[in-house]
Amino acid sequence: MAKKREKPEEPAEITLSIRLTKEQREHVADAAKELGCSTTRLIKTAALERAVHVLNVRRATSFDFRETARWVAGLLFSEPTFGLGDSEIE
Repeated sequence: MAKKREKPEEPAEITLSIRLTKEQREHVADAAKELGCSTTRLIKTAALERAVHVLNVRRATSFDFRETARWVAGLLFSEPTFGLGDSEIE
């Protein structure tokens, strides 16, 4: 029984071609079979995931990791600022 596939929002218009050795082709085919998808779908998904990863890692970010680490460390190692009752008793 064929799987129903979602219709893409816009049709793909560009074809890319790759050359693989027999061993590489077997690896791709085995992995696709294991995942229950076509080799084309596996290659397309892997390429897109890698492309997004590369772009995300290489883009400049304005997130200040150092300041965030200092803030978290301050929260972890400072005296608690809350109590369960009267501060005189605690």
